[in-house]
Amino acid sequence: MRDFNFFQPYIGVEKEEKSEKKLIFIMALFVFLLIISSLLWNSISIYTLKAKVTSINDELNTSQFMENYDKSKILFKRYELLNKYNSEVDVICKGLNSKEIIRSGIMKNISSAVPGEVFFKSMTIDENAININGTAKDRGSLGEFQNNIKALQFIEESHISSINLNSEGSLQTPYSFIMKCTLKDVDFYEVK
Repeated sequence: MRDFNFFQPYIGVEKEEKSEKKLIFIMALFVFLLIISSLLWNSISIYTLKAKVTSINDELNTSQFMENYDKSKILFKRYELLNKYNSEVDVICKGLNSKEIIRSGIMKNISSAVPGEVFFKSMTIDENAININGTAKDRGSLGEFQNNIKALQFIEESHISSINLNSEGSLQTPYSFIMKCTLKDVDFYEVK
């Protein structure tokens, strides 16, 4: 025969309640430990970061760092100023390089325009003119020289400002002259 235990249903419920309570307690303990560990981790991280910030601020406030910082500010201002000047100088250099006032072609053309009776004492070339100081055998050769110079493609105008008898008394070249030739397409570069 079989025994009947009338308390059996109450014992099973009690065991289930105990196992649920254990599970809830373990979960609460896990969450509590998780919160405590994250709090500790964050507190330690904040403390170390504050210590690093304090040490960096101490380094920044040293007199040597402040001197170096002031020097670097001055150097940076100089660097910016030099870059500004450099860009302006680059524009001027490009313009001058494209102009090429004195080159072998100009010298060959002037040389080919000189008749045999004309000689140069000096010649100066600047950005807008050629000045020639020379001697000639006669006035006709000077006129020929002026016409030859005017025919050159880079000369806009030529003018003989003076013709004098040579004071040195040379019989081969009795005339001295000064000629000014204006160049075409003159560009002026000014720094603002």
